[in-house]
Amino acid sequence: MIIDAIATGKTVEEAKEKALQQLGSAVENVEVDFEIIDMPKPKTLGLFGGSDAKVRVFAEVEEKQEKNEEKTEEVKIKPIIKSAEMDKETEEKVVDYLKSILTNMGVENIEVEVKEAEDGTKINFNGDNLGVCIGRKGETIDAIQHLISLVANKGKDDYIRISLNPGEYREKREQVLINLAKKSAYKAKKFNKNIMLEAMNSYERRIVHNAVQEVEGVESWSIGENDHRRVCIGTSKDNKTFRPNRGRNGRRNNYNRGGRRPARQSYQPKNAERAPKSDNDMPLYGVIK
Repeated sequence: MIIDAIATGKTVEEAKEKALQQLGSAVENVEVDFEIIDMPKPKTLGLFGGSDAKVRVFAEVEEKQEKNEEKTEEVKIKPIIKSAEMDKETEEKVVDYLKSILTNMGVENIEVEVKEAEDGTKINFNGDNLGVCIGRKGETIDAIQHLISLVANKGKDDYIRISLNPGEYREKREQVLINLAKKSAYKAKKFNKNIMLEAMNSYERRIVHNAVQEVEGVESWSIGENDHRRVCIGTSKDNKTFRPNRGRNGRRNNYNRGGRRPARQSYQPKNAERAPKSDNDMPLYGVIK
């Protein structure tokens, strides 16, 4: 199940720490992710206006923690069964805002469908030239999703979780990650060496972790911070050996193992002792072009 906590603070880090304190020991040894709901705004002239940062911290924990009533009361955990539903007014505001972003990016013939689910609000949309709103590795659509989430949750107490899905991109990306995770897991098991994947967001890392669990004798864990957080796959965290880089022909480079490259032989022209030709040996006329 997923547990979360929302807190405010003068800075994003302060709000994050307060939310972690609310979750307490329930998130020990568990991968924790956070989402910025509102960025802090400074006061005008240091006196007027301004607002604190608002951050949501969430983590996926085992079901047994939900059954432990005493521990739940101690850390005051509120398990999330489903996110708050989006009302009609908010839905219209979100859809209009999404369409304005897509139109300015050059997407045409936009069709939007909003669906409610237990894990949040799914917004599926189609149109022409969707590639511009997806971006490299989905970075652009994640950024748009963050903006839509800010609009949907502005001024609300209950958090609405938003998931944007352009042209079934999420389903296709999920299948790619599952195939990558299993392929890497079998390689790690075969060579008994760890494999480090590219940096991913929390949603994609969770897909990889779940896929690796289906391969016996292999485990996965995350390393790095923030946007540089990656998934490692191997037989054990204690194994510090990674698969070596290989050349274009698939063979391991010998000099990577401490060996030396073969020394170059100096060029020796054939018939080096032959005397050079004299001018008399040259033809009388050359080719004129």
